[in-house]
Amino acid sequence: MSSPLDRASTPLQNPYTDPSMHEASADLTSAQSTLLQTQQRKHRPLSSNEAAIATREREIEDIAQGIIELATIFQELQSMVIDQGSMLDRIDYNVERMAVDVKAADKELTVATGYQKKTTKRKVILLLILLVVGMFILLLVKPKRSRGGGAAIPPPPVTQDPPPPLPLPPLQVRAEDQSALSHVLRTRLWKDWRRRRRRSLDGFGGS
Repeated sequence: MSSPLDRASTPLQNPYTDPSMHEASADLTSAQSTLLQTQQRKHRPLSSNEAAIATREREIEDIAQGIIELATIFQELQSMVIDQGSMLDRIDYNVERMAVDVKAADKELTVATGYQKKTTKRKVILLLILLVVGMFILLLVKPKRSRGGGAAIPPPPVTQDPPPPLPLPPLQVRAEDQSALSHVLRTRLWKDWRRRRRRSLDGFGGS
């Protein structure tokens, strides 16, 4: 955008000039010429008619002086109008620049709003991903705990009844020897049964 310095300079004949200003200038010129003629006639001897004419000329001189003052006022007004025109040009430039700045600010706000919406969506997606990962980890850890905590409890050892005594072969021995022999056999069978039981218990505990 062009700056105030780049704008065309105000011409000498400003467009704000009123046509009445030209008329005032013409009146000023005629009034000045009338004053000169009056001053030249003062140096000559006056007759009765000339005295009346001189009186009229003085009146005309007063009127011309008033016109000169009015012309000066109009010139001052012209300079004021020119100054106001330059101020209006500056105001116009500032308004245009403000409009451009407002459009740029609107674009920046639109971009910032888009970034904010994208950030909110990303936060929601990240939260969902974290929830899915946490549930997946829980599903992986839970079966391991159930396996480790739910170990099979070993069943109680089965008590085996002692085997019945083997029938003794028919021998022709005495009753005392027969009872002693049966006692020895029962003792051995009892020891064998205890050994087997210990082995079975040891084997079960080792497994």
